Amino acid sequence: MPKLIFIQPSLYEMHSKKIMKGKKNLLPGLALPLLAAYAPSHWEVDIAKEFKDRGKIVFTGGLMSTLMPELCRDFSIAL
Repeated sequence: MPKLIFIQPSLYEMHSKKIMKGKKNLLPGLALPLLAAYAPSHWEVDIAKEFKDRGKIVFTGGLMSTLMPELCRDFSIAL
């Protein structure tokens, strides 16, 4: 089965080049959920599971965690 792994990069402020935190980023990135929705149904789409399998601590948030918390609980330690 083909597999897609999506990673959302950090956003940086334009002038200071510091990572955006808090409410500065008013538009959530919807590209990855959109791409995941268009993936063929026989493909495995994976965002957080790959990191958890590597022993990393995974937190989830945003639209997916709000709309599908039962799915996110399987792959993260906090929502």
